[in-house]
Amino acid sequence: MFLNNLFILCYFLGGNSDVPTASSDTINTYYTINNIQIAGNKITKPGIILRELSFATYDSILKPDFSNRIKQAHENLLNTSLFNFVTIDTIFITATKINISIQVTERWYTWPIPILEIQERNFNTWWLTKDFNRTNYGFYLNRDNFRGRKEALRFKLRMGYAEQYGIAYAIPYINKKKTSGLGFAITYSRSHELAYNTIQNALLYYKDNTHYVKKEFSSAINYIHRQGIYNTHTLDVGYYKGFIADTLRFLNAEYYNTRHTTTELIAINYLFKSDYRDFKVYPLQGYYFEFGINKLGLGILKNEKINTLNFSATLKKYSNLIDRLYIAGALKTTIASNYQKAYYTQQAIGFKEYVRGYEYYVINGQNYSLLKMVLKYQLVKPTKQEFMQSKMKRFSPIHYALYTNIFSDLAYVTEKFNYRYNSLTNTLLFGTGLGIDLVTYYDTVWRIEYAINRNLEHGFFLHLNAPL
Repeated sequence: MFLNNLFILCYFLGGNSDVPTASSDTINTYYTINNIQIAGNKITKPGIILRELSFATYDSILKPDFSNRIKQAHENLLNTSLFNFVTIDTIFITATKINISIQVTERWYTWPIPILEIQERNFNTWWLTKDFNRTNYGFYLNRDNFRGRKEALRFKLRMGYAEQYGIAYAIPYINKKKTSGLGFAITYSRSHELAYNTIQNALLYYKDNTHYVKKEFSSAINYIHRQGIYNTHTLDVGYYKGFIADTLRFLNAEYYNTRHTTTELIAINYLFKSDYRDFKVYPLQGYYFEFGINKLGLGILKNEKINTLNFSATLKKYSNLIDRLYIAGALKTTIASNYQKAYYTQQAIGFKEYVRGYEYYVINGQNYSLLKMVLKYQLVKPTKQEFMQSKMKRFSPIHYALYTNIFSDLAYVTEKFNYRYNSLTNTLLFGTGLGIDLVTYYDTVWRIEYAINRNLEHGFFLHLNAPL
């Protein structure tokens, strides 16, 4: 029954087919917005806030729909990640004419934060060795909501285990209608150690303390089109050039699908998103759909030996069953139209995507499908609390919520080349367990889970994002 609900992406509204007349009864069924007042936006331009509303000044809204419109506006503003708190009040001028008052508490938008991080796929794999040599240090400077127009400017200077230097800039709106945006990113990275293969579902590393074994340069520009509030199209065009040490060419001649130590390629990515979730950081209701096309290599560069075309789709559905009980499901699949041996392109389960209970493993392949289900109970409702008396409203009030849940994950990875050396490919992966989620300040989610997989391996795992 729930799986059917995953595919319900639209709702049919019925109504009276009679043509309304200008009678007093008809007029009294609407609220007319006389004015929209905004306060608390010391940095954010009013137009950025108005862009997220599903109503405007002088609009007439059916009274039964009005509360839902306000709720949607509240969710849309929080999902911009520009504000910690949003309050929307209604001020009645007459029985049918109203003013809308919007009060926002802006976040802190400038973050010159030092980098001290562990270079691992997740915290759980690092905890096995507790190797502090695999650490990165440096700083990054993020300026969100740059110029008050929701622009993002980012600098990164990371040294240590995996060096990386980069700059990125995104302008969400370049036209008066606020439907089109542009962005670019340039990154250079190098490291003394590289994972060059996967054997027995684990990464094999080669390290040279004297020389860099891998160097990468990438650049990209993107165009974003957001016609309404919930649907977004993104087109990226990028250039990549990579170099690996000569020793790695002998350890894995198919790392770049060429026996050379260098490669370059042009990448084109298209992504469509339809996002109707109530709270993107930790959704409880709504749905999310994503479809992407990824082309690596066009065959027009001299060293362009990689040539792949991948299709991906993701569908997520979130529902409130009763009171504090919620259920959610997610289905994701990636399909390669052609198979290549290039290890550089073989990433499936164990990196950004994983099956709970298999956090210690890497399952590479060309195609994969992943299904996640979770049933959660809200132990503590979203709560706002003052922990200190401070004039800095961006930091003083804290919000938090706590959930407990049971979950199950299923996945299948198709591997055409190295399946003989990796037992978890071309077989069903299954994990289930219990968890506790803490949702708190600045889009932070702390998750502690106890999971058991198909092989009856079990343990506690820590994650720092939403489960799906």
